[in-house]
Amino acid sequence: MALMNAALALTALMLMQGEPEPAPGQVGRTVESEDVVVVAPRAEDVRAFVDALSAESESGQLARWDRQICPGVMGARANAAEFLLDRIAVRAYEVGLDVGEPGCRANVLILVTDDSDALAQNLQSTRAVSYYGQAGNTRGRAAFREFRDTPRAVRWWHVTRTMTADGAAATSEARSAGAAPTTVQVRTGGRIRSTTREDFNHVIIVLDTNRASGIPFGALADYIAMVTLAQIDPSSDLSEFPSILNMFSERDAGREFPVALTEWDKSYLVGLYGAPRDARNARQQQRAIERQLRRGR
Repeated sequence: MALMNAALALTALMLMQGEPEPAPGQVGRTVESEDVVVVAPRAEDVRAFVDALSAESESGQLARWDRQICPGVMGARANAAEFLLDRIAVRAYEVGLDVGEPGCRANVLILVTDDSDALAQNLQSTRAVSYYGQAGNTRGRAAFREFRDTPRAVRWWHVTRTMTADGAAATSEARSAGAAPTTVQVRTGGRIRSTTREDFNHVIIVLDTNRASGIPFGALADYIAMVTLAQIDPSSDLSEFPSILNMFSERDAGREFPVALTEWDKSYLVGLYGAPRDARNARQQQRAIERQLRRGR
């Protein structure tokens, strides 16, 4: 019953709406001098990392938040929720986003539970978590089945909206009710720019406290911040790269794992939020992210 209540509460809320030492085998090229050792990532490694990390939206672009996020937490103790919200806020500020004041409408909802499998099953009937797209665009039915059926310590589901390049809604908010399509004016597209962009509408994150056992809470908060700020394919293999997203696989293998966003993670986020939002395709945005990774933060 508590899980169903959480799902119903979710629907109501959403519709209101210093760098770590390189590990052995770390990718990169080592350049030595008398005083320092610099690990410079190879272009092919950077490209592979960005390709693996990036999950493009239905429009073929990489989505991001527009200006402000408003995170909320359900199911956690007050002090834990406050810590988590503060860490997400810090990471949002680092990429140029604002964070809403207390009482703002949540567009990031983190659900904390000890039975994420049951909660994910219950969430499938809500408008806020659906592949049908009543509230926006999603990655589709197969991705939704993976969210619902794959047992993970952290699951995430992003819903995006297609906007004009200048930030006006390009789709009707009420299309599920049979409303006429919204009419907007767009500038002429070209080879470099698109007439539209893809913005996050809302993100649902489900944290399973049993599966996250043994992870320091600060590390967990950074992991959640990463999947809040970028749409990432949860099935991507990042084992060859330094990333907070390897945290659970490294723990399960009995190895030391990242306990904060790595420099690669930070550079990816900075690159994503600095890339052209109205690029013709995701590849153009990925190239901008790759340049940021090669420069470093």
